[in-house]
Amino acid sequence: MSKTVSGAIIILLLLAAATWFLFPPPLSEAEQIVRLLKDTQAAANSGNTRRVLYSLSEQYSGAGGTKKQVRLLLIQAAREGDISLTLNTPTVTVTGDSATVELFAQAALRQGPGSETRINSDVTLALRKEDGKRLLVLPARVWRIVSADVRTGTEGFF
Repeated sequence: MSKTVSGAIIILLLLAAATWFLFPPPLSEAEQIVRLLKDTQAAANSGNTRRVLYSLSEQYSGAGGTKKQVRLLLIQAAREGDISLTLNTPTVTVTGDSATVELFAQAALRQGPGSETRINSDVTLALRKEDGKRLLVLPARVWRIVSADVRTGTEGFF
């Protein structure tokens, strides 16, 4: 095979890979929400407060207070110890640009040797699609959490 043909094939493969990266196959609405929750869990476990807050709407109101209050709680928790968050398989119900998620969450804040606060809770999240960005620059409609109802085991955590 000539160098020209080989070069053309490599360029086509690179263009196909770039196109797939920039415009991946669309996920269903429920799959987008599950991905958001997984990303939020990973961000919380790695101490990435900014990424956790990205998942919350500016109008968030629920467990922990407003988005600003949640931000302060996350900063304080990060200073005091490690956060561990596990979100079990959610049940997602989507209606247009809003959704409800039911799940069981386990969270722990470790503040040093032998000092740990744990919660195990049933959680209901309300989400809505809002204007946002994909890959930091591309305009897109994204799911954001607008409220969280935590029903058990939160004493002393919030």
